[in-house]
Parts: sequence; structure tokens; C-alpha cells
Amino acid sequence: MLKLKIYFVDLAAQSKLLMKNYPLEMIWIALFSLPFLYIDLIRLTDQGGIKYWCFAPAFLVVSYLLRRRRIAYWLTAFLPPLVLFWQMNNGLEVDNYLIDRRFWALQLLLLLGLSADGWQRENRTFIAGFLQTMLNICRALVSTVICLALLSALLASVEFLFSLDLPFDQIWRHIAPFALCSVFPLFFLLFQQKNNCENSELNSAGQLLNNVVFSPVLIIYSIILYLYTLKIILLGELPQGRISYIILPYLLVGLALKGLQLLQESPKWQGFYRFFGWIALLPLALLWMAVYQRLSHYGLTEVRIYLLTIVILTTLFIALSLFEFSTQYRTFAGLLAVAIILLGWVLNPAQMAFDNQSARFDRQLRQWDLLDQKGKIKPLPDAAAQADFSEQQKTAYRRLSEQAASLYWQSENRGLSVETHYGQHLSRLIARDEPKPPETEPFERITLSDDQTTAIPLTHRYRTLLSLDRHLDGGTAGERRHRFKFEEPGITAFDVDLNNVINDILLKNGFKLNTKYRYQDLKPLSNQFLIVEGQNFLLKFSSFSLRYDDELGYVFEYAVLELILQ
Repeated sequence: MLKLKIYFVDLAAQSKLLMKNYPLEMIWIALFSLPFLYIDLIRLTDQGGIKYWCFAPAFLVVSYLLRRRRIAYWLTAFLPPLVLFWQMNNGLEVDNYLIDRRFWALQLLLLLGLSADGWQRENRTFIAGFLQTMLNICRALVSTVICLALLSALLASVEFLFSLDLPFDQIWRHIAPFALCSVFPLFFLLFQQKNNCENSELNSAGQLLNNVVFSPVLIIYSIILYLYTLKIILLGELPQGRISYIILPYLLVGLALKGLQLLQESPKWQGFYRFFGWIALLPLALLWMAVYQRLSHYGLTEVRIYLLTIVILTTLFIALSLFEFSTQYRTFAGLLAVAIILLGWVLNPAQMAFDNQSARFDRQLRQWDLLDQKGKIKPLPDAAAQADFSEQQKTAYRRLSEQAASLYWQSENRGLSVETHYGQHLSRLIARDEPKPPETEPFERITLSDDQTTAIPLTHRYRTLLSLDRHLDGGTAGERRHRFKFEEPGITAFDVDLNNVINDILLKNGFKLNTKYRYQDLKPLSNQFLIVEGQNFLLKFSSFSLRYDDELGYVFEYAVLELILQ
């Protein structure tokens, strides 16, 4: 009983201290959490009011970061009304924020600023504070989940013991967002308040993992990469493009473990980490060769621009670490912040990728002499002409078609129309009228069109019908796509994995997945491929193309969607 009393007294003291140390933060927590006790989350979302919560984390973090500068701290009280006025007049909805790179760049900057709070000059203090803040975020999240689980168990017990029929869905629409906006930040502030940066050493478990597991694995990995380099030198090969996904994590983990050495009382493997910058130079050279090979073959995409930025930052970090073992880690964080600002507000990665792919596509068209003086695509080679292509020409023409499909997909996402720019023959190039092999031979690619379908009775009562002409593209050879999300106005968002759809249809009809089939074998399944029905939706395609993959069997390549029922 005495322990319980002491606990509640301590909790009251901590709460009073929170109010004293973080008055504005407590106001923001109350302002953005209490409304959920009265307003249903679904109704708030349907009415568009949820957009006013998009910047709630920013208010809390900015106030928290300026808490040591009292004038600036109290000036942050004007942030919510100013942002509210801006939101009421910009006409943007929550979906507009969620697809805007600047919104996510802001979230990354806030997380970085929160983790690097104080930007301590001394490396040991900076790294300890960074790790402690990230740990406190995780602890706060876990504590919130535990609270919600306990509340769920409590409500379930009350329902069972008193034979009640509680509206759990409605309750959770209030409780879940309330907990996320109140319990989570309160726990975080509480953990930060109790944080003692003086004890900045790794605990015994962390030191054991670092010395016995992580560091030896990193050393073994270094040896493997050097052996791989020796192998490609002896064989006269170039590094594979996909090796970048192996080397980049190795370099990032190495830099992180090097920083953790500063938090150990008696660090091991000091010799390795002292020369890690020099050891990493060869893997770094391999990484740049792989990146160059990837970009020269497939050009820029938005994802590759972000990957290239990470590679550049990693190169700068390693270059800085060569000069001094105790290079300031706050410099690394500062460079990362500059990169986020550049990619978020100064540059436009999506436009850069589109311009690069468009220029590559134009060069390929000129090589094939398929561009007229107006920049339109000329009439394409027919099936008979394609049949006379050499294997090299067939591969090049297939890549040209894949470039066209990728460019079309990127333009659709950006609200542009490349068909207007390139003319009517672009769609033919995307469809790629290849010479058809005899029907007695297995097909590498099979296209089913709606002239082969018949009327199918609906198994559900659908309330919404959307008529559209949407091209779904499986991507290029470098980046295949088979999962698509549909967020059209007037319907509930859902996603579909078309590779799974193909596999389910084939297995259901007694076909094997890793076997090529003739066109006439799969033609009777046209209805099943062109009309895909899920739990709460139906998709009607006018055409559906399958491509055979040596590892996966038949996979999705291209389709034209004309109807959505829900």
C-alpha cells in the first residue's frame, strides 16, 4: 500500500513538472487530443477536418526544440492559428499533403531535429542523446500500445461479465486517435524529462552485442567484399548493379558501429574502426561503379535519385572520417538536413526523373529513326518487319517499349499526357505488336482482350460504378510492379496484387505456375483474368497481358482498366 502511495505521489510530481517545463507542449497535446473524445474519427475524415491534424506533430516538436529560448518558445504559440489560416485558404485536403514530398521532408527534418536536439559538439554526448531520443520514441510507442491493449482487455472483460454489447468500432474511433495524440507524446515527454545524459555508456547487453556479434560480422563482411573484388578483377568483370543494395547497408552500419565505439567503457576492435574509413574505400568504389552501371542502363527514377543522395552522403561521411577519428557526428546530421531540404523544397526528384527518362526515350527513338520533325512517333514496324529483327534488335525494341510504358506511367502519376506529345503510335509501342509464334508453341507473353469475354453475373450488390481508361504497367526490367493501389474519388481505397491474382487463377484451373502454356490453353480463362473480383470490389479490364518469368512463372505485365465496381 505504501509503495502504491509513493508511486502516485511520484506520478503527480512528474505531471506537475511536465506542466511546468512544457506548458505549450501540454496545450498542443490537449488541443489536438481532446476533440477525439467527442468527434468520431471516420466522420472527421469524411468531412475533411482531419487535415488540421497533419501539422500537430510539427507544433509539438518545434515548441519542444525551442524550449531553452524562452522568447522563441512563446512565439511558437502563433504557429497553430497561422497554419490553420493557411490551411483554410489553400484548398488542400489530407490526401494532397500525404502525396507531397515537402510534407514528408518536413517530418524527416522534425525527426532529425528532435533526435539531434542541442547539436552537441562533443561526439559522445551527441551520439548518446541521439540514441536516447530514438529509444524514448520507441518506448513511448510501446507504452501507448500497451495502454491500448489493457484498455481493450478491460472493455472485453466488462462486456463478458455484464453481458453487454459494447460498440467496439465506435469506441476505438475515439480512443485510438486520442491515445495517439495524447498518451504517446506524454510518455515521450516523461521519458525525456527523466533522461540523464551523463550516463552515456552502452549497457552491458549493448556492449556484448556490439563486441561479440555486430563488429565481428562487419569484419567478416569486409573480408567477403574484398574477396568479391579480387574475383571480379581476376575474371575481368564489372560489379553487378544490384550489389549496391548489399554494400550501402554495410557502409551505413559500419559508420553507426564506429560511433557506438565512443559509448563503450572498454571498446573492442579499436584498430579496425580506426582504419574503417580506409577499409571502406574499396567497397565505396564498388558501390559507385554499381550505381553508375545502373544509371547508365536504366536512367534516373525518383527512387534512384533518393538512393543516389544516400550514396553521396555516405561518401561524404566516409571522406570526413578519414581526416580524424573523432569527426563530429553533428556535421553528418547537418549534411543530412541539407540533403532533405534540397530534395524536399529546392529540387523536384519526380520531375528530374521524368525529364531524364524522356530524354533517354527520345535518344532511343532517334536511333531507331522513329521520330518525325514534329517530335511525334512515326508508324512502327509491323509484325512481319519485327520477325526479321536480329536477337539484339528484338531486345533493343523490347527495351524501347518498356521505356515507353514507364514514361507513360510516370506521366499519368504527374497528371501529364505523353500521348499528346508523342502522338497516336505511342500506345502501339507500349502494347508492342510482336510477331506471334505458332499456337502449338508455349508463349512467353500472352495478351487477353475483352472481345474474348462474355457477360458474367455479379455475385455482390455494388453501389458505385466508375468508368475510366487507366493503364496499369508492370514496369521496366529493372523495376517490376505488380501491386496497385486504387484511391479513386467516390470509392474506398483498396489495393490488388495482380501476380497473386494470376497465380490463384492458374492454380484454381489446374495449371502449374512454373510452366509455359500455349495461347489456346489460357484463352478459355479470359473471363477470369479480365474480371477480377475481390471482397469489396470488382475490376473490369479491356486487356490483360501476362509475361513468363523463369523464376516466378507467369507474372503481370500490362493491363487497361475500364471499370471499377464497389
